[in-house]
Amino acid sequence: MIDLFPGVLSRPIPLKDTGFIGEWIGISSDRLNSNVSKRYHKGRKRRFYVKDIPFALTKDGAFGCRRSDVFVMECEERKPHVIELKNIHSYPIYYKFNGSYDKQWERIGNSVPPLFMAAIARQIKYVMFGGKPLTPYPRTMTYLGILEAAWQDHLAPREENTSTVISTFAGGGGSSLGYSMAGYRELLAVEWDDNAVATFKLNFPDVPVYHGDIAKLSVEECLRLAGVEPGELDLLDGSPPCQGVSIIGKRMLNDPRNQLFREFARLLRGLKPKVFVMENVPGLVEGKMKLLFAEIMRELKASGYQVKCKKLNAMYFNVPQSRKRLIFVGVREDLGKVAS
Repeated sequence: MIDLFPGVLSRPIPLKDTGFIGEWIGISSDRLNSNVSKRYHKGRKRRFYVKDIPFALTKDGAFGCRRSDVFVMECEERKPHVIELKNIHSYPIYYKFNGSYDKQWERIGNSVPPLFMAAIARQIKYVMFGGKPLTPYPRTMTYLGILEAAWQDHLAPREENTSTVISTFAGGGGSSLGYSMAGYRELLAVEWDDNAVATFKLNFPDVPVYHGDIAKLSVEECLRLAGVEPGELDLLDGSPPCQGVSIIGKRMLNDPRNQLFREFARLLRGLKPKVFVMENVPGLVEGKMKLLFAEIMRELKASGYQVKCKKLNAMYFNVPQSRKRLIFVGVREDLGKVAS
């Protein structure tokens, strides 16, 4: 039996440890009566209250926080700096984003936190490909120190026989950066959005990119671009669009974006990687969307894989925000490894 999912690596990291500029004031939690952030103005300053848990960073999200008690951030009314947004989302400051401020914020907020994906990738590398065991960073290391160490892991040279990955629905490269931090060598990225592709190429100039509709990417072309034969790839990664199932969206079963997982499954059957990882929002297992979840599981298992799915929260993997995600992991059946 192998455990494909990482265990808890860190306690939740307070926002004040990320370099976010503001005056932090401790406050008793009994003064708040809900877990929802509350805002009010005091002169020219705005206070953000967040109770108990880290916030989720979205374009319309609040700022926060700490696990054990409540902190208040008080700062001038302003938008957060891009560097602050990158730190909160576990991007090292050296990572580049393309376009306007709003585009950069959107790209950061919609991506998978790199340190979160790095933990998942390291665990899989350990149990499947003979990598080093997943261990926490030293407790004496600051959050910014962790980001710096992870960036150096990303820059480290790769051996020819290191684990390989293809990233579909790659976005601006959040997942790709996580795999790189974990020591993988990326063979190909697949993405259709112009701004996302421009961002990806800024940071991964040596990784080939298929810039277009994944539905038009044949298995043969994918294999040619990546330079592999069926069965040779170690890991196929994908984060199909989640807007149709997200709890902050309209949650319509007939949203055409909900069916893009089929393109991932089509490439999965053709590429025959040893392992796959697919990421999506937890809204997929809530309410009527459970029907879609069951459909996805059937399709992935029918592709010849043992499939497990687990809900993980990024705040336990060195990311200073509460960001829950469904992680699907599949192991090719002929490998004879049974996932717990």
